[in-house]
Amino acid sequence: THPHAISLALLLASFYVNSASWLYLAAVLEKRKAGAHARGEQTSITIPRGIIEGAESIAFFTAFLIWPHAIQWLFLSMAGLVLIGVGQRLWWAWGHLNTVEAMESRER
Repeated sequence: THPHAISLALLLASFYVNSASWLYLAAVLEKRKAGAHARGEQTSITIPRGIIEGAESIAFFTAFLIWPHAIQWLFLSMAGLVLIGVGQRLWWAWGHLNTVEAMESRER
């Protein structure tokens, strides 16, 4: 297999893990009535922020085209940052969901 193919597969895998993390978190927040509607957001579901978002993605995809000789390292860098964002989101969820749970138990 080509080294670029492996790094691309890791990048795609990081996208899937990222999507699963925020979709699961959004579902849990909605179930606990702490999602987008409760927070007054303009979207249907809450999407906690991550390191790699719209502008960063555009910058990386532009870099893929500008520096094709470095594409393997760009793929791996972006995958790493996406996975750090997943960790950041899980850390946020752990703290936020514990706070929501504590507030709910006080209301009972």
